[in-house]
Amino acid sequence: MIKITNTSRAMFHFPDGTPLEPGVPTTVKDWEVHSKNAAVRAWIDQGVLAVTDATAPAPDED
Repeated sequence: MIKITNTSRAMFHFPDGTPLEPGVPTTVKDWEVHSKNAAVRAWIDQGVLAVTDATAPAPDED
């Protein structure tokens, strides 16, 4: 499952209508569809959205 984080200072809505509060990681359904959206690609390229794989193991903390 993919999580996205709005790195801007303003809340905005993802194309599916999900509100993205600044700094709050949000789970996205149907990422494969949304990742092809031109606006989503632009937000990622501009650093407005940070994308993380929520299924990836967390790094070891020693």
